Amino acid sequence: RKHRAAVTSLDFAADSTRLLSGSEDHTVRAWDLRSAEQVAMQDTGAPVYTVQWDGSSGISASVGPNGTACHSQCLQIMYPPQPTPTCGLPTDDIFKWCPELDPTGCTVLTMGWSGRSCSEFCGARGKRCAGAWQAVRGQCVTVAKWTCSQTETAEGSTTDQLLCQCEETDCELGP
Repeated sequence: RKHRAAVTSLDFAADSTRLLSGSEDHTVRAWDLRSAEQVAMQDTGAPVYTVQWDGSSGISASVGPNGTACHSQCLQIMYPPQPTPTCGLPTDDIFKWCPELDPTGCTVLTMGWSGRSCSEFCGARGKRCAGAWQAVRGQCVTVAKWTCSQTETAEGSTTDQLLCQCEETDCELGP
């Protein structure tokens, strides 16, 4: 988990255990410095110019070509981090776990998968797709049910905000 373009801003939390980073890749990321792990990420939809801890857990950022201010209400990064799910999915390219939709932890909101399907997402993680939905941007809320192989909306536009439900594959060994 790393930024895919230039990092434009960093800010340490007052307790020096957390770090925010903002990037031209349109993401704000929160890091736990004790474990050196990314604990949260949000796609803002535009380049991020500044990030700042705002109080004990609030976050603010300046995003887009005009430096529009974005505070905790539009940055939905949660800290402390969400618990790690138990279904064994690696965390790369996972924007948010959606336990309210699937208590097994195998339904996730993806990021950066524009033009690709939930079948591809799950398959890349050794799982198979059990369900796919177009999501409300940045939220575990469905807009439309998709097929596992679908990559475009009915209007022909692609989305990288997919809710994918992955499950174990049933493998049988030959004789």
